[in-house]
Amino acid sequence: MEYGMLEELKELAEARHGKVSDIVAEALQIGISKLWQERVLSMYLRREINRKEAIKRVGLNVVELAERQKKASLDDVKWGLYG
Repeated sequence: MEYGMLEELKELAEARHGKVSDIVAEALQIGISKLWQERVLSMYLRREINRKEAIKRVGLNVVELAERQKKASLDDVKWGLYG
């Protein structure tokens, strides 16, 4: 049987010896951070902001990972088209 979100929250709170509200707050913080990274990287890859600004907003490691992923995707497309 699949757990519902409430059961998952309760189990996480018990495992951390904390409150469900603390888990919800942390999940919200993590989610917003992830959405922010996606927004900034999207802007960077569409050339709406420069590399320096993207690094300032989300960090060098995140920007470099996005660059490697973009290159890998383009390499795959090139391989698919030309062999």
